Amino acid sequence: MSGVVSLLLIGVILTAAAVAQESALKETNRALAQGFVYFTDSQGFWLKSETIRLPSGLDAHQTGKQIVLKLIEGPSGTGLVRLWPEKTHLNAFFITDDSRAVVDLDIPETTGHGGRGMDTRKEMLVLYSLVNSLTVNIPQVKSVKILIRGKDARTIGGHLDADFFYTTNMLIVK
Repeated sequence: MSGVVSLLLIGVILTAAAVAQESALKETNRALAQGFVYFTDSQGFWLKSETIRLPSGLDAHQTGKQIVLKLIEGPSGTGLVRLWPEKTHLNAFFITDDSRAVVDLDIPETTGHGGRGMDTRKEMLVLYSLVNSLTVNIPQVKSVKILIRGKDARTIGGHLDADFFYTTNMLIVK
């Protein structure tokens, strides 16, 4: 008889543990906010969004940093292609009082960025993957400027002027 009671007790404990785990999982999902980041399609012609989950309760600065890191990490799903080189490093991210975001990146020299191996279309996709991802997700960000290693970037890939703040461009999003 004590064997049956022991088995019953083990069953109750395991059930309680499973319920607690399910409850914790639901709480975690509630604590996440949905956002969008932009990568390119497999043809390299359009930007496409990927839905991401961000911890809720982050301020605009923390959200921006998470978005930039996700762009560097690359897409989770299939059919989308990373635009920012794998070894790109986020040095700094800040938002000014007039709703301008400044992103300081360290982009490896051997990646084709900086004018080598990047056509105008790809440079535009790289730039707007960052700009759109930040401006669409963070209401406090209206425009974005990119710095490279703490300095004004004349260009990212040799074609587009990166010397000023860019605003959202949804015309290249499909």
